[in-house]
Amino acid sequence: MKNIFLIVACFFIFGCSCKKPNTDSSKVENELISTITSACPEDGKCTATVYKNKKIDLLRDSLGKVYYEMSDSETTSVVKYEYVRTPLKDTQDSGYREEIIFELNNNEKEVSYSDTNLVNQKFLFGRFCFCRGQTGYYQITKGSLNIKDSKLNVDFLTTEVPQIIKSFSIELK
Repeated sequence: MKNIFLIVACFFIFGCSCKKPNTDSSKVENELISTITSACPEDGKCTATVYKNKKIDLLRDSLGKVYYEMSDSETTSVVKYEYVRTPLKDTQDSGYREEIIFELNNNEKEVSYSDTNLVNQKFLFGRFCFCRGQTGYYQITKGSLNIKDSKLNVDFLTTEVPQIIKSFSIELK
């Protein structure tokens, strides 16, 4: 009886296979890593990604805080710039990340937006850290966004929370 139980137990342990991750090739096709032409703080890493044919859907949670989801769009693309500070050794909760995300019209090759025009671009600043009451996404209404000759320059300021990244430049592909 013990042998049968061991055989059945081994069958369940070794016979089950883990669910394989979904490798959706369309996501890779629409996601382009861009070249950053501005300086990144030395204590972290910066990345810039362009999500072709995507749009930002702005949403609010039950507390009224802004967040977003991306969905398909033939007319817009989403640019995401991210700074991740290197965590301190032997220190819990030292993670820190800033994210700048906004939407661009696919048909516009030269763009110049400033201040309140940024709201129409769904321009968000995200701050994520162990900073009580100072994390989440914030809509940006003060700054500028310029594209000329496939070079994107962004300067912005938020008054709601402290920020490290206030400007960046990337080359759009």
